[in-house]
Amino acid sequence: MKYLSLLALLFILSSCGGSDPNSVSPVGTLTAYVDLYDEFGNKQSSSDGAKVTLNNISPKKSGITDKNGRCELLNTNPGKYDIVFSKSGYGDFWMFQVNHNQRHTSLDAIDLVQTSGTVASNIKVSFNAATTQYEVEGTITPVTADNRWIRLFIGESNNVSSSNYKYSPQSVYTVNNGAFKILMNKEEITSLGIAQGTKFYAIIYGSPFKYSSYFDPGKKLNLYPSLSAASNVAEGVVN
Repeated sequence: MKYLSLLALLFILSSCGGSDPNSVSPVGTLTAYVDLYDEFGNKQSSSDGAKVTLNNISPKKSGITDKNGRCELLNTNPGKYDIVFSKSGYGDFWMFQVNHNQRHTSLDAIDLVQTSGTVASNIKVSFNAATTQYEVEGTITPVTADNRWIRLFIGESNNVSSSNYKYSPQSVYTVNNGAFKILMNKEEITSLGIAQGTKFYAIIYGSPFKYSSYFDPGKKLNLYPSLSAASNVAEGVVN
């Protein structure tokens, strides 16, 4: 009789204990809040129509923001997600390995900015021995007295681009009335480790006033969304 009672007690304890909570992954909701801006930094009155995509799963999972910029991805399994925020006419913004391990994850203040309409051209690089500065000159369109903005990238090969570069100054440059000249101290170039007498290459893109960046772990670079089409590539020589 005692033996039967012990078995019954063990059965009850086993039933009450249930399953290991870590063995079942409860699904939850991932919510993102997106704001839209034009290239001059003005917030749009409505933030609808932006797409939020979990990009590193198959099939991909996505949703669309409402007028308040809110997007809910329901029934999302716990995990780490690469998420891309996109909208036609705007630069894509990425977040990598976002940890969603609870009932609700909120991603706040994601900014998408319109692609810049500023295009740079006629880029050339020279070295001014008197000032020991490199001069990067060029022109932009449209030509206007209003401020426009550009971003410079320096690389070691003529396939330099915004996603393949050695150096980019932290800030954008302001341009008006069409022409510009960027001055770079000699140390900015020599500190890149490019040997004296070796060529380096410059390329310029139009940039919105309000800009953001994200670190791409694959490229190991900061990438800047919303840039315009690229200028020509200009070459200089390390003095």
